[in-house]
Amino acid sequence: MDLRLSNELLIKLSKKYLGLSPVEISDQPIFTRLLSKDRHISYGDTWTYVTQGAYGLGENKLGYKYYDGENIVLLGFYPRVEDPAVQMLYFVRPVGKKILRVVSDIADLVKREFKINTYIKKINSDQFAFFKKLGWESTLKYPWHSLAHSEDDTYPEQVIEISNTFDKLLKMSRRSNMKHNFIKSRKIVRENDIVFVDDNFEDIAWKVVSKFFDEEAKKYSKVILSHKYDYYNMIYQNPVREGLVRKLVVVNKIPLGFFVYEKTNDNLYTNLYALIILRSKLKYLSDYVFQEIMKTCDTRYLNTGGSEDEGIHFYKKKYLPVTENVMRWATNFHMN
Repeated sequence: MDLRLSNELLIKLSKKYLGLSPVEISDQPIFTRLLSKDRHISYGDTWTYVTQGAYGLGENKLGYKYYDGENIVLLGFYPRVEDPAVQMLYFVRPVGKKILRVVSDIADLVKREFKINTYIKKINSDQFAFFKKLGWESTLKYPWHSLAHSEDDTYPEQVIEISNTFDKLLKMSRRSNMKHNFIKSRKIVRENDIVFVDDNFEDIAWKVVSKFFDEEAKKYSKVILSHKYDYYNMIYQNPVREGLVRKLVVVNKIPLGFFVYEKTNDNLYTNLYALIILRSKLKYLSDYVFQEIMKTCDTRYLNTGGSEDEGIHFYKKKYLPVTENVMRWATNFHMN
């Protein structure tokens, strides 16, 4: 997708509003510190998440940020998926006591001077109420995309209590879908050499994700709204740090997938950000890898995130989440 206009708009906006600058890799500890302070625990509480969708924006391909020492938010302009001639401004996971007013002020400026509408992604119910009072609306009325009104928050985040899932799995009938997949996944381990490694992770993971979207995803009957560049920053611009785990899935010495997760909230939660498997190569491999992540992540909860479509949502539901975390989007699309 052509992002030249998006980047031109970001440069113009940064000259009009103090505190805006391109995101740099060195900003990772700042985002992590402020996101971890938010009392509303979310899948969006990490650098991995907030920079995922910013590929190609700004001089570092990480988007722009507003940051004043205590308040931070990532932002960027982006062509509307279903109408690329139309630019939209979007903000991701605003945090800080004064950040909502900042977001509102920037959105007002952009609508007034650029005639461009704004979407705010991954906000909690209190933050949504703030914008609702200003006249903003839910994306249920003014969707980001006709097939997924709130992108990956169209369906709520699914939070698994790992011990609960394994306890119920042991008691399930062999005829249940989850138990059936569990048995089949254990069989492939006996028949194949499966290891998780991190050697040369970046280049091999990029080859895997490229193959997945360039070949396997095209065979699906449903529309795939994500693309391989959604994973570029996660792979290449995600500094190694405590709590971040990135592994290749190698089967019989051939890379067939990778996963990325990060521990948050004093190691109470693991957020699973990527589980990309070339499923046509070995059936039930994704089930095996998911189970191994649950076994080894060493946290009480596993948040698998929200979903953009019903199929992904119900795949996550089969692992018996104990709670759903509803995150909202808001837009000023309809406001004059």
